[in-house]
Amino acid sequence: MIITGLGHSELIVEMKNKKGNTVRLLSDAWLSDYAFGDFMERFPRLNIDWKNFPKLDGVFLSHAHCDHFDPYTLVELYKHQQPEILIPETLTYLEETIRKHLPEVVIHVLADREVVKWKGLELYGIIFRQTYLTNEDDVMTLSLNNKKEFLYIEVDTAIPETEEAHRELWELFRKRSYETVCHISTRNELGGIFKSLDAKTTKERKIQVADFLSTIEDETAWDYMKHDDGMVDYPDISRVKNLVRLFNGQGIVFPQDLGTQFDPILVPLTLEDTVKQEQNIAGEYGRDIPMSALLAGNVFDIQNGKIPKASKAHFFQLLNDRDFRFQPDTPVFRIIKNQPVNKSCPENLTNKAFWSIFLSFLNERFMPYQLAHLDAPLREMVLRSENKKFTIAVKFGSEDGYETEYCSYSFETMKFVYEKTETQVYSEIYWANDLVDLFAGRQEMFSTFLHALEAGKTMHFWTCLGMPFVASDCVQKKMELHFQRAAAGKDVASYLQPIFKRALGERDS
Repeated sequence: MIITGLGHSELIVEMKNKKGNTVRLLSDAWLSDYAFGDFMERFPRLNIDWKNFPKLDGVFLSHAHCDHFDPYTLVELYKHQQPEILIPETLTYLEETIRKHLPEVVIHVLADREVVKWKGLELYGIIFRQTYLTNEDDVMTLSLNNKKEFLYIEVDTAIPETEEAHRELWELFRKRSYETVCHISTRNELGGIFKSLDAKTTKERKIQVADFLSTIEDETAWDYMKHDDGMVDYPDISRVKNLVRLFNGQGIVFPQDLGTQFDPILVPLTLEDTVKQEQNIAGEYGRDIPMSALLAGNVFDIQNGKIPKASKAHFFQLLNDRDFRFQPDTPVFRIIKNQPVNKSCPENLTNKAFWSIFLSFLNERFMPYQLAHLDAPLREMVLRSENKKFTIAVKFGSEDGYETEYCSYSFETMKFVYEKTETQVYSEIYWANDLVDLFAGRQEMFSTFLHALEAGKTMHFWTCLGMPFVASDCVQKKMELHFQRAAAGKDVASYLQPIFKRALGERDS
C-alpha cells in the first residue's frame, strides 16, 4: 500500500484490489488554509496543483468537525474530479446538504461494524463507545484491506481503555495473515499549545508545558506498561505480527493573522518529537515496531511490514513560512479582548426574541443533557451554588456598551426561566451575539479560541452544543453556510479576515 501525507489528519491511501487495480481513497478533507469553525490556521498550508491531484475513487468523511469535513475543499476538488463520498451513518443528517452542493455525487453510508465491499476492497468502520463524554462520539474509525494488506485509521478519536475495544481491534488486525498491518494514529496536542499560549509568565509557561509533556510521556508508557505488568486482561495490539505505525496530526496552529510573534511558543511537541518519544518508549518495553511521522508531502510505499524512506508528493507545494522552534522564554502572552466575536448579527433579534430561542435551547437540550451529566450534573451545581440556582448571564450589545440579563434553573422552577431581578451571582456568562452565531452555525464549540472566559466561570452550555447529536441542526446550518460560500467562489480566508481584524482592533477600510 502507498500512504501519502497531506498534513493534519488528511491522507491518501492507495491499495491494489483483487484484480490488481489501484484504488485511491482520501481520508478526511480539509486542505484549505483555515478551520472556519475554530478560527485556527492549517499548518502546513498547501498550494495544490488540482489538475495533477491523484485521481480518487472515494473521499471518506469521518465526522463533521471542520478540520475533517471542509466544504471549501470538497467544492474545489469536485471541480476537477467526482470521487464517491463515504460517510458514517452518524452523518446521514448531512447527506441532503452534500447532494445539494455536489450534484450527482454518489454517497455510500457506512454502517457501524458492517463489512462493506467497495471497489474490490473490504471496508469496516467502527464508532467506539467511549467511557466518558466526548465531542467525538460520532467519529468513525476505518479499516481497509485487500486480504494481503490491512490499514487501520484512527482518524480523530482515542481507542477506549476497554476490553471490548481492544479485543475487537485485536481480532480485526488478525482476521487474516496479513503481509502488512498499518496502524495510523492522529496526534493533535492542542492542550499543549494553549497551556503555552495562555500562560501569564514565562515561568508559568515552562511549568505548564513540562506538566503537559510529562503527562503525554506517562500516557504513552501506559499503553505498553499495562500489558507487560498484567494490569489489563485484554490483548496487546502492539504485538500484532507485521505491524507498522504511522502518526499524523499536529496540523492546527494559532493564525499568523493575529501575529507571528507567538510562533516560538506555539508547538511544544512536534509530530517528529511525538514519534521519537513513542519509538523510544516502545523500545524500552521490548516492542520493535517500525514507526514514522506521516508529514505533509511524505509518501510511504509500505510492504512486508516495513516502512521505507519517504519519497515526496509532487502535486502540491508546502507553504512552510513559519518557524515553530519552541522557545518558552519568549516574552509574548495572549490577550483576548472581552468582546463578542462579531459586533452585530444579521438576525438583529430583539431581546425578547433572543430569550425565546435561548430558553428553548436551554430547556429542551441543555437541561436534560446536564442533568444526566456524570462529571458535572446540573443538580450538583445548584446544590453547591451560593443562591441555590444555576444562573446564566447574557450581555446584549458590545464592548462599546451593553446591558446584562439573566436566566436560572432551580429546584423551585425545575426549568430555566428568565429572571427580571438583576443578580451578581451567576455561573456562566455569554455575549448574546456569540450565542446567536452559535445557533446559526457561524460559531461552534471551538470558536472559543477567540473568546475571553471570565475567571472562575464555566462554559457548560457552550460545550453542550458542541457535543454530537445535541445540536446537529446547528452543524447542518454551519455546513450549508460554507458550502454556499464555496459554491459562490469565496474562500475561507475571506470569511475569517473580518473576524481577525476585529480581534486585533482594526477597522474595515
